[in-house]
Amino acid sequence: MLDIKIKNILRKLLGDQNSPTQYTHHAALITCSGGYLFSSWFNYFYHASDIGNVYFQLALGLFLAWIWFRSRFHNQFDTMAIVFMMLMPILSVPVNWFFNAGSCGPTYLLGLAALIYITANFRQFGIYQKIAQGLCILIPLPLMIIERQNPDWIFNYPNLETQQIDLIVSFFLVSLVMLLLISANTMHFRLEQQKVEALSVRLRLLSEQDSLTGLSNRHILEREYSAWQNNTDQLCLAIIDLDWFKQVNDNYGHAYGDHVLRKLAELLQESAVNSNGLAVRLGGEEFVLLMPISKMEAFTNLNVLADKLRNTSFEHGTITFSAGLIEVNTLDNQIESLKKADTLLYEAKNSGRDRIAMDYECS
Repeated sequence: MLDIKIKNILRKLLGDQNSPTQYTHHAALITCSGGYLFSSWFNYFYHASDIGNVYFQLALGLFLAWIWFRSRFHNQFDTMAIVFMMLMPILSVPVNWFFNAGSCGPTYLLGLAALIYITANFRQFGIYQKIAQGLCILIPLPLMIIERQNPDWIFNYPNLETQQIDLIVSFFLVSLVMLLLISANTMHFRLEQQKVEALSVRLRLLSEQDSLTGLSNRHILEREYSAWQNNTDQLCLAIIDLDWFKQVNDNYGHAYGDHVLRKLAELLQESAVNSNGLAVRLGGEEFVLLMPISKMEAFTNLNVLADKLRNTSFEHGTITFSAGLIEVNTLDNQIESLKKADTLLYEAKNSGRDRIAMDYECS
C-alpha cells in the first residue's frame, strides 16, 4: 500500500515513466531547487557568502521550482529545459563566482556539475545543448581574468574555517546531484529498456496475431502444430470457412464483412478455450481450430460452435460456416493435415454448406 502511494506521489511530481527524459529531469529540478534553497539558508547562517548571493540563491531556488511547475503541468518541457541549460552557465555560475569567493570557492564544482548534467541529459536539444556546453566551459575564463584584475569585486570568506565548511557542504551537495544524475541515468536506461522490451513484445504479438480478429496467425500454427503433434496423445484439426462470404462482402460492404469475421473469431476463441485448443485465422474467411481432444469431442465442439453462429443476430440475416475435420496422423506434417482437412471442407461445401465433414479413418 505504501509503495502504491509513493509511486502515485512520484507520478504526480515527475510525470510518466514512459517519458524517461522528462521524468528524470523533473527529479533533478526538484533536487536543484531544494539545493539552492538550502544553500541560501546555509550561506546566510554561516556568513559563507555575500548577502546578495543569499538572496540570489533563494530566488534561483524558487525560479527552478517555477521551471519544474511549468515543465511538469503546462507541457513546456522543451522550453523550460532550454531555459535551465542557459540559466546555469550564464547566470548561476557568474553570480556564484562573484559572491562566493571566486576561484577559491565552490563555483568550479557547480560549473562542472552543470556541464555533466547538460551533457548527459539533453542530447535531443542539438545546438542548444552545444551552446550550453560551450558556455559552461568558456565562462570561467573571463571570470578568472576579471578576478585577477579586480580582486576587490570578489566576496572573500571571513576566515579559513568558513571556507572549509562551505567547500565541504558544496562538495556534499554537488556529490548528491551527481549521485542523482547517475541514478537518473540508470533509471533512464532502465525505462528506455522497458520501452524497448514492451515494443519488442508488441511487435512479436503483432507478428503472431491477425490484426483484424486478434486470433493467432499462420506463424503460430506452424510452431504449435509440431509441438502439439509431438506432445499430445490425440489432436484434431478443423478448417472452417464462412458460407457465401463473398456475397456478404459484395452486398453489404467490407465493414460489415469485417464485423462478421470478428464475431466468428470471438466464438472460435471461446471454442478453443473450452477445448484447450488454438484458434487461427489462415486468411480471408478461412480459420483453423487445433483441438487436443478426440475426434467425436471435436465434432461436438464444432456443432456447438455452428449453432452459436447461426443463433447470433446479424443485421443482414443468418451466417453459417462449413468445416472439414480430421484427426491428425502422427506421420503427417502440417501441410498434409491441412490438405486433408481442406478436402473435407470442400466436400461440405459441395454437399450444400452449413455442415461439418469428418474423416472416418482411424489414425
